[in-house]
Amino acid sequence: MTVDAPLLTCRQVAQLLRYEGSPKAQRVRVRRLIASVEQRTGTTIHRRVGNRWLIPRSAIESLMSPESGLSDRVDDLERQVRDLRDRIEHLEAAGA
Repeated sequence: MTVDAPLLTCRQVAQLLRYEGSPKAQRVRVRRLIASVEQRTGTTIHRRVGNRWLIPRSAIESLMSPESGLSDRVDDLERQVRDLRDRIEHLEAAGA
């Protein structure tokens, strides 16, 4: 599976965004992200083929551009997740 294709599946978008978790959780996160962007912009950026969502690579690249602010939010969320994991590990170590 290549992420160089013009249309990407939810799994490929999840790979690009470095989402972790089960394939289903990744798919849900991508679909929520796309739905949120579509609601905010008022334009449809995905195409549905059966149960699959296909998202243009150009739409994802524009979302990740510094102008959109999404890449900053993704970085902030990743930082928060790392901080929470570190805190959990610290608390587990203190309790052990």
